[in-house]
Amino acid sequence: MNPKFEIFKLQLQTRNGDKKTFRDFAEYGLGTETTPNNKEAFDHIFSEYMKAFTAPYAIDKKTKKQLKIVESTEHNEFFKLKPSKSSTGSIIAGVINGGAYGTKRILSDIVKTDEDQKVSMNKSVLGYVYTFLYIPPEHDTGICIITSNSLESSVTKLYRDFLSTFFSGNGVTFSKPLVSPFVPKEIQKDFKETATVAKLVFSDSFIESNGFEGDILEGSKQYNIEVTFSPVGDSKPTLEEASSLFNKIKNKFISKIRGKELKLIDFRNKKLVANSKKFKGEKTFEWNSREDEFIPVIHLKNYYPSALDKEEYPIFEEVKKCCLELFNEKILPEIRPDLNASRYN
Repeated sequence: MNPKFEIFKLQLQTRNGDKKTFRDFAEYGLGTETTPNNKEAFDHIFSEYMKAFTAPYAIDKKTKKQLKIVESTEHNEFFKLKPSKSSTGSIIAGVINGGAYGTKRILSDIVKTDEDQKVSMNKSVLGYVYTFLYIPPEHDTGICIITSNSLESSVTKLYRDFLSTFFSGNGVTFSKPLVSPFVPKEIQKDFKETATVAKLVFSDSFIESNGFEGDILEGSKQYNIEVTFSPVGDSKPTLEEASSLFNKIKNKFISKIRGKELKLIDFRNKKLVANSKKFKGEKTFEWNSREDEFIPVIHLKNYYPSALDKEEYPIFEEVKKCCLELFNEKILPEIRPDLNASRYN
C-alpha cells in the first residue's frame, strides 16, 4: 500500500450566479427555521452531513461502491475516530467507511479452514478512509482532503460526487459546487524546480464486455493496458518538456472500442514519474484535466512518514495531525490570505 492525500477545492455555486457563503447554504440550501449565525450554520451543516451517509447518493450503482459510517464499536475498529466537528466551527474530520459491492465472493477463515461463507452481491466490503473538510461559514470556498490507496479500493471519486450532491442542497438556490483537484503551490514549487522526468504512463483496465475490435487481446475477460514513454540514454527532460510531449501525443490513436477511437487522453490514469535531487526516490504527478497540467501526488511516505504503519491503513491519529499541519502551513495561507496568521486545531 502507498497511501496518499488527495486534496480538492470546493466552491459553492448558486443557480442565479450570486455569491453565497456556507452560512447561506445552511439557511437556503438545507433549510433553517431562522437566519443562523456562523456557529448555528456550521452545526446544522455538520448534522445534515452526518445524516447524508445514509442517503441514496452515498451508493454509486455504476461503480458499485458505497460510503457509510458504521455505527458500531464491535464492527468499526475506528468508530471513535468517526467525523467530528472542530471547536473553531469550520472543520469536520474523521474516519468514514467505504468500499465495493456487487462481486461474487467467498469469505474464508485461514485459521478455521472449514468455515467458508458465501458473500452475496449486495454486501459491501468496507474499508477505512480519513476525510478532512474545511467549510468556513463566512466564505464560499472550502477544502477537502481524503486518504486513498490503490485505484481499486479508492472511494475518492464517490466521495467527490457525494460532496457535490450534498452541497447542492435542496436544488432550489444552489447547484452542484465546483470540486477541483488542488495541490498547494509551495509543494508544487519545491519539486518542479529540480525535477527531471523518468517516464510518462497511460494505463487503464478493460473488461471483455466493452467489446474490443480486432485481434488485440481477444478472449480475455479482463485485462490492463499500459502505454509508457521514457527518455533514452542520458536524456533528462524537464516537467515543462514532458508536458509539451503529453499535449502532442495525448490525442494519438491506440485502438478501437466498439468502433470508437481509443486515444491516450481517454485512459483513466495519466501520470508522470519524475526524479529530483532535492527529494529521495521517485515522485508521481497526475494529470489535472481542469488545470491542463501535471500536479504532484502527496504520498505520505514522502511528506508525512510518521503517519505510515506496516498494516493496511495509516495511523489515523497521525493522519489527523498531518492533515492539520498540511492545511495550516500550506493550504490555508494560499486560499485564505485574508486570515493572515490564523490556525485551526
